[in-house]
Amino acid sequence: VELCEYSLGRVGYSACCLFMFLFNFGNLVTNLLMLGQTTTYLVECFTDSDFILFRETVVMALVVALIFPFTFIRSITQFKFASILSLLC
Repeated sequence: VELCEYSLGRVGYSACCLFMFLFNFGNLVTNLLMLGQTTTYLVECFTDSDFILFRETVVMALVVALIFPFTFIRSITQFKFASILSLLC
């Protein structure tokens, strides 16, 4: 943080933080859209019914079930389990 502010100044540091936030936010939205589309298609294929799940409901369920619990992790060392899980999937 100090190195970025020292080399780019206050305005450059703020711009760098803004662009990192926008990049990460765009990545999150893209991943959630892909998960929502894929999951709804898979559920419709495997249930073999006319019941159409709304994409927003599926995305919200995925967020609550998969992403929300990771916000409570206090130590970065506990993310090793999430990394192993992501590699296995």
